Amino acid sequence: MTELRRRLGAREPLLGFVIVAVFLLVGLRSPDFTTWGNLEAILTDTTTVAIVAIGAGLVIIGGGIDISVGSTLAGAATVAGLLAQDGSAPLVAVLAGIGSGLALGGVNAVLVVGLRIEPIVATLATLGIFRGVLSQATSGKLIGDLPDGFTVIGTGSLLGLPYLVWTMFTLTLLAAVVLRWTGFGRTVYAIGNDIRAARLAGIRVARYQAATYVIAGGFAGVAGVLFAARNGTVLPTSGSGIELLAIAAIVVGGVDIFGGRGTVLGIVLAALLLQMISAAMVAVGVDVAWQNAVVGVTILLAVTLFAVSHGRRSVVHA
Repeated sequence: MTELRRRLGAREPLLGFVIVAVFLLVGLRSPDFTTWGNLEAILTDTTTVAIVAIGAGLVIIGGGIDISVGSTLAGAATVAGLLAQDGSAPLVAVLAGIGSGLALGGVNAVLVVGLRIEPIVATLATLGIFRGVLSQATSGKLIGDLPDGFTVIGTGSLLGLPYLVWTMFTLTLLAAVVLRWTGFGRTVYAIGNDIRAARLAGIRVARYQAATYVIAGGFAGVAGVLFAARNGTVLPTSGSGIELLAIAAIVVGGVDIFGGRGTVLGIVLAALLLQMISAAMVAVGVDVAWQNAVVGVTILLAVTLFAVSHGRRSVVHA
């Protein structure tokens, strides 16, 4: 059993192997699936979920949870889209979109850390509140006709890869470095692993946990800006359902839902795997309606693998 746990615990190599296996096996039935164009499309479609999941994963590693990331994405996309539509400079629209994401993340931080509301309750509430405010502010209307100077962010490419993919790679590297090689990252892991011990060690737990919610909002803000730029249109419902995909990527990627364990690389590889499975289902003719069911089954399998690889561990509540 110990050897089995050790092997299953190497989540990133396992994810990499499954990604390659799915890619090649589906290619045997549908040769077009293994073309560079299709792989580029899969990578591009992965970016939004991966970026959102990195930020939300940081919150979970630190012992919290944020299920409002889809609404935060929509808020950032709306702000950026409105400014771009009104003729603001693309840089202004981008910064405003990201800033709105940070601000909405700050709202979650105040509710969870400042008012000590349970994270899942607070972020479930803000998920609905943010959507409701967006609908009222925009009267539910489509924001479109975004200028080329803004949309090029989501449609342009560099060295054969879309800007979206380069952005995902950059944020993945940045987040991985911060989590693994900085005092902030080590402290977040320590808090998620044992919040009580962290407090006894003199760590300002509230400050670090608040920071994770703000950072998660910032990542969702980046994803929202990229979403608006890629699609050229924004609706208050934009990003609906991305919460499920982000949490799926987090869990499948090896992050302990109770905190203290997980890697950025695992999250991004899991997001890529989920998108590849989705594309594979389309390629082999599986009804799209089954995709959510597959995501749910994948989450259950990932949790089971985690339980086998790490066994049960006690949960220390704040």
